[in-house]
Amino acid sequence: MKELLVKYEKSGFKIIVCPSNQFGAQEPWELPKIKTWTEEQFQLPQTESFQHTIKMNVNGDDTHPLYNWLRELSGKHGDVKWNFFSAFLVSKMGVVTRHNSFRWKSLGSKIQGLVNQEISETEI
Repeated sequence: MKELLVKYEKSGFKIIVCPSNQFGAQEPWELPKIKTWTEEQFQLPQTESFQHTIKMNVNGDDTHPLYNWLRELSGKHGDVKWNFFSAFLVSKMGVVTRHNSFRWKSLGSKIQGLVNQEISETEI
């Protein structure tokens, strides 16, 4: 995650982490402790390019509106199976794609494609 952020940050790439306790009670902590843990474990402090949202539900009747919006725009409406392995990429143009069961390295080429596409669109 940090490698992707460092590589693409200057192109406007941002990571927004959405903590959820709906997956095996893996996020029982309050947000300040989650932020501290992320910074210590991954050397990723809260910055303009790396943000945490509030802790939220991503599935079920209490799904946060952000996740409903991301699902709607991506066209993939199924439940998030595991929050560490589901990602939504949002281009600067607002195009949303959903990626399930990904690994951070596999997202690198997709992010590079979005960056290249947006660079060529701004050059037109």
